[in-house]
Amino acid sequence: AKLHDAELQQSQQQKVLAESQLRILQSQIEPHFLFNTLANLKALIRTDPLLAEQLLDNFSELLRSSLSKSRATRVSLSDEINSLRAYLAIQQIRLGDRLDFEIDLADELSELTQLPPFLIQPLVENAVFHGIEPSPEGGRVKLTFEVVDQAWIICVIDDGIGLQMDGNSPGPTGHGVALNNIRERLAALFP
Repeated sequence: AKLHDAELQQSQQQKVLAESQLRILQSQIEPHFLFNTLANLKALIRTDPLLAEQLLDNFSELLRSSLSKSRATRVSLSDEINSLRAYLAIQQIRLGDRLDFEIDLADELSELTQLPPFLIQPLVENAVFHGIEPSPEGGRVKLTFEVVDQAWIICVIDDGIGLQMDGNSPGPTGHGVALNNIRERLAALFP
């Protein structure tokens, strides 16, 4: 009976993981982000070809990384950071001087360390979409990766307008979908 219960629990965890990963993969390249990037690229080709080339390089890196990560159960921290850097560079070109970003990796973390793919990107997307983009002044997104007492601490911090959960504030509202997906994935991967 205990073996059967354990197998059933493992099966349920695998199902939740598969469903969660599918939702995350489907949301990785939102159509509006894709079309905005292509529209920006078209405009930049005429006005600033060198910046258009940078945008295209970052967009190609993001697509290449997303496709390879969609087939993996684990990716290196280096690959994840490169993906995040490409995404933020695209947003920085789009938002101009309204977006600044920094990625800080603690010395004790190896860039070869493995983690589940697409774990951090939804948080970075939320920081840009809910924090920086609606603020007329823009802001800064800072990512930090460190280890404290053998636990990973990954922070995504923005100093923009902020996510409003109540719907009564001037900033954009959030529904917590990205956070719930991340919690489900982590619970399924690391019960």
